[in-house]
Amino acid sequence: MLQPLVENAIEHGTADREGVSRVEIRGRRQGDTLLLEVENLWSQGAGDRGSVERAGTGLQNTHARLEHLYPGRFSMHHGPIAGGRFVTTIRIPARAQNGARAELD
Repeated sequence: MLQPLVENAIEHGTADREGVSRVEIRGRRQGDTLLLEVENLWSQGAGDRGSVERAGTGLQNTHARLEHLYPGRFSMHHGPIAGGRFVTTIRIPARAQNGARAELD
């Protein structure tokens, strides 16, 4: 699920830049939710905050995969943030250690 987001971060976050670039991938559990974030430098025109319909193929495919795996039980947001960065944030149900899914309210 993260692979197309990381590819996008590398392709769109470094396409018009020379030198060192950085892609951050974060994950943490918040109660019954797993929070995943992919963050990179933002090139103007690489995408705007908004709907998945306006998103590129990688974001659309990730959203479709999430809808298939977690119908109605996930969120996905993307867009520019302070400091010239772009972040995609995904929230999905966390799994208990025994593999059972923890349901969201």
